[in-house]
Amino acid sequence: MVVPRSLIGPVSNAKWLADRDSPRVTQQALVQFITDGHFERLLRQTRVRNQRKRDALITGLAALHEHLNVFGSPSGLHLIAHATNPDLAALDRVIDACAGHGLGVYSTAQYYLNIEPKAGLLFGFNAVTLPQIQQGLRILGTCFHRARHKNS
Repeated sequence: MVVPRSLIGPVSNAKWLADRDSPRVTQQALVQFITDGHFERLLRQTRVRNQRKRDALITGLAALHEHLNVFGSPSGLHLIAHATNPDLAALDRVIDACAGHGLGVYSTAQYYLNIEPKAGLLFGFNAVTLPQIQQGLRILGTCFHRARHKNS
């Protein structure tokens, strides 16, 4: 924490008062949780669950290879897929169609600062279940299919 010199004493005192009464029961429970191996087990289960979700998303996106190509590293809680059609407006129409079905998919265009944006989608999967991923992929596929047929 950075404070003006004149506030170092009062802020230090306030911090000491705030920290001195950390809930001991909570801290003891956390120590026991870690000591008993529950935290490590939780991390392992979380990694397995997230890998299953990532695999399902990659498999589902592979089925949409006419429209999207998965890009990026084999880990993390997000995926990027570049659109095979570089038209940002066309991708925005697919995004809007998905939103109309209650599916949030997000353009990567806003993340390009100094270069021309590529049409792509950002997928986060930590806060969703496998069935939600599967349903979302069905909606996404339907929206791409309808957009393609509207434009042909």
